[in-house]
This record gives sequence, C-alpha cells and structure tokens, in this order.
Amino acid sequence: MISAIIVTYNSQKQILQLLQFLSKELITKKEIIIIDNISNDKTCQIIEKKFSQVKLVKNHRNVGFAGAANQGARIAKGEYLLFLNPDTVVKKGCIEEMVNFLKKKKDAAVVGCKVLNPDRTLQPSCGSFPRISNIILDRFPIFNNMFKTELIRQEDFYNKEQTSDWVSGVFFLTPKKIFEKLGGFDEKYFMYVEDVDFCYRAWKSGYKVYYNPKAEIIHYDMGKSKDRRKFKAKQMRKGFSIFFEKYKQPYYLFLWRMLLKIESVFNVR
Repeated sequence: MISAIIVTYNSQKQILQLLQFLSKELITKKEIIIIDNISNDKTCQIIEKKFSQVKLVKNHRNVGFAGAANQGARIAKGEYLLFLNPDTVVKKGCIEEMVNFLKKKKDAAVVGCKVLNPDRTLQPSCGSFPRISNIILDRFPIFNNMFKTELIRQEDFYNKEQTSDWVSGVFFLTPKKIFEKLGGFDEKYFMYVEDVDFCYRAWKSGYKVYYNPKAEIIHYDMGKSKDRRKFKAKQMRKGFSIFFEKYKQPYYLFLWRMLLKIESVFNVR
C-alpha cells in the first residue's frame, strides 16, 4: 500500500485538482492522508465535502511541514510513504513509475522525480549538500550571473538517472520502515531543508538517495509568490543554520553567520 501524505495550509486553490488525480491514480492499495496546519480558508471544507475517503487531521496550530509530515507518517499504514506538496500536478503514471523504481533500488532510502515549473522550465529538485560556496553563487546576483558552473543550473543534469545528495520534498518517496528507522524529519526545521537533512542522515546510515527523471510533476511553488518570498527566504536561512549547526565545525558556522550579516547589509533575498 502507498500512503500519500500532504501537508496543507490555505491550499484551497490547489488541493481539489491534486486529490481528484490521486483518487483516480491510486485506485487500489492506496491511502491519502492530509495534515492541515490550521488553514483559515476553505481547504478543509473542500476535502470533507468532496473526498470523504481522505484521512484529514486538523491541527490546532501550525506545526510546520516537518512536524505535520511526521504526524501523517505515524498514522500511515502503507509500506511506502509519498510526501507530496498540495500545489503540484502529478502526471499520469508518475507514481507507478516511482514505486517500481524504488522497489528495484534495494539500498534506497528516498527517490525523487523531475520537477517542472508551469511553463515547463526546470525547478531544482536534487543536488549537492549545502555549502557556503554554493549559497554565495545562488544568493548573490553578481556571482549568480557571472558563474554558471553549478550543476544545479544545468538542464542536462536533470535528465540523468543518478544518485544525489538530496532530492526535493515536493515529491519524496520513501519506504516507511526506513523513514521510521531514520527518525523521520527533524522537527527543528519549520519549513525547508528538512528534506536535505533527512537525505544527509540516510547517506550517513549507509543508504542511497536516487533521482529518477522518467517521472515528472509540475510544481506551482507558492513560495515564489510575492507575499511569501520573504517568508521563504527567512525559513531557508533558518534551515541552513540548523543544518550547519548539526553537521559542520564551529569555524564553518562562524563563516555562515558572517555571510548572513553581509546578506542583511545588502538586503539579499
């Protein structure tokens, strides 16, 4: 059985389309779990009215993505857990392709797929673990425009089946036994970088992380909307800080904090 776990927060504009697809695509041996982080729109009403088969948990406070995803995993009955963003369009056959791919990779802790923007351009959906050098190239426009050396920026990189340091939590397929063995997502992360952290622990525990470009989804990425851009940037920086505190030497953390100060001076988003 596959347990699809979706964390929602004010997702009324996206959730209907996704649940309609999942209800058809996962005809048998499926379970759909939604953990709602106290939406104040009509997300829950839509689910309760149109999708009575969905397991809906309504939180009394916003516990973030990691906390809500772990809630879903604890009640899931499936052998495989599929964490999926509500603002996604999953192509027909994608889930079947990914499950079959995961079954063949006995050493896999996680598999991720190709993620596209609505205009069919690529979204970063796998890559190397965070380093200060990568972040500087990514965050500062002057460097970002001058240097195109990062694999994460190269289209060919996303057309190859490969192992990767991390894959995106937008579509995150993992065997439940391994997810539980690794302790799930670290709830110190409110939103963003928890997927990277989980993949880091997977590699450290002897498992592998795979990227499969044969399966595709479209991600509308509501974090790109104007009103959420600052929030996303803030949470990403918090996530990197937690990651570096956990896994890097004190001098590295010092350099990271210095970079944050420089970013604040130049108002980098």
